[in-house]
Amino acid sequence: MTDLRYSGRRATVVGGVFAVFLLWSAVRWPVPSVNEPHYLTKARHFVDPAWCADDFYLVSADVHSVFFRLVGPVTCLLTLEQTAWLGRVASLFLLAWGWTALAEQLLPRRTILWSVVLFLGVSSIGSVSGEWVVGGFESKVFAWALVLASSGARLAGRLTRSAAFAGLAVAFHPVVGVWHVVVLSLAELIRRVCSRTPSAAIFEFRRWCMLLLVCGGCSLPGLVPALGLVASPVPDNVQTQANVLQVFTRLRHHLDPMQFPVSSWVLYAVIALLWLSGRRLVGRSPNERWLASYVLVAAGIAATGVSIGWGTRPPVDAASLEWRAALLRFYPCRMFDVMLPLAVSLVAALLLQHLVVASDRSESRLRRIIDVVLAGLLCVALLNFPADRKPSGRTARIRENWVDVCQWMRRNTPDNAIVLTPTRSHGFKWYAERAEYVTWKDCPQDAPGILEWHRRLRFVRQWELDSRADGRFAGDDMRQLAGEGITYLIAAKTGPIEAEPVYRNRAFRVYSVCEPPL
Repeated sequence: MTDLRYSGRRATVVGGVFAVFLLWSAVRWPVPSVNEPHYLTKARHFVDPAWCADDFYLVSADVHSVFFRLVGPVTCLLTLEQTAWLGRVASLFLLAWGWTALAEQLLPRRTILWSVVLFLGVSSIGSVSGEWVVGGFESKVFAWALVLASSGARLAGRLTRSAAFAGLAVAFHPVVGVWHVVVLSLAELIRRVCSRTPSAAIFEFRRWCMLLLVCGGCSLPGLVPALGLVASPVPDNVQTQANVLQVFTRLRHHLDPMQFPVSSWVLYAVIALLWLSGRRLVGRSPNERWLASYVLVAAGIAATGVSIGWGTRPPVDAASLEWRAALLRFYPCRMFDVMLPLAVSLVAALLLQHLVVASDRSESRLRRIIDVVLAGLLCVALLNFPADRKPSGRTARIRENWVDVCQWMRRNTPDNAIVLTPTRSHGFKWYAERAEYVTWKDCPQDAPGILEWHRRLRFVRQWELDSRADGRFAGDDMRQLAGEGITYLIAAKTGPIEAEPVYRNRAFRVYSVCEPPL
């Protein structure tokens, strides 16, 4: 009976956390969110190669193969929008379970929901490298859920389960999962060095070997393809060029510390001070000290990444550019970006609990006041930080015209059409189900693919400049596009174009470049 009551109370907490996560996802990240077309179209193509068969990005190397194998079949049965909603429900429920598994090792169960609201509030203000946990549907949401579950299992003394969850996190998202394994291992090493019982069972050699085998075995389905990509035999100069493009061009907002906003550094300095100050006011239990070790290790790795990336700009003038780019492409700030807000939210929730216990007022009344205040803060965060709601950057009217032209393409063009889309082409494959020639968002992960992506972007840019030089886009300009295999052009501001559009609405025009091959 006691076990049933415990399970029931835990299920209630998980359900409450899940409801908050789902509300946050639905309000701040409308479907399709910024990354959902990127991941779900790739998953669809993974299991159905004939779908958008000539899309440059979709045919590139598949890194998140576990995610694609799991989600791909669903995209063939449901629409992409339905798949996104089903995926959000599944991944956010797993995330709620992982959050609860970790938080219940540090907080009274009734305060776990407080920590969730505080975490979302802090996360909505900003981050250093742009990492997020609660948003759209993609592979890293599963990975973060398993990272939290692994940490919770470690604090509960269930080491084999912790290792298994860590391995599964690697399988779903190798970068997130491997960083968790590294940080977890270093945190354990620090605890061993600081412990007065270095011969404790947790550090026995045989136990470590067993845990590594469990973690490694669970990680193999995703780790093997990722290692195959990293170790793929490409010339050194090709790999270096690809790394530089990835770190200092395509993903500079995630990987280049010189591009991180100053306001984000100030924000995280304040959060760190609040966390360290809060730790002095709460009882430092063994579990809290372990989490602190984890956060400090993540901070040390982030600081190392910053020191590697710090230097002159443009990056071609930086010393040792090759090894800097080679190391920065692995997202050294990723764990710190999430774990510091998580740690401060847990400490803040614990402080609120201490306030309730120490107060002379009615405990239940004070809890209700805190509930109301945090609910208000959640509403403010949902309504006043709308940056995630428009991933395309378009107004509602322009977006309506964009969806219209995409749907026209799906109904009226051959399946093997290759389309040159405007700069802001968010969701084209999602709505049109046709291949794109190139897009800024959809950059491959393999080195040859990254260089080809860059070549295509440069071709399009030069084509526009050359075509505008004489004030018109004529037949010769269209033949250049046809030489690249492009069969249709969607224009917004491009022009004037001599040819007649085959379709137009208030914002976009569609031109036939050439007939697709049979």
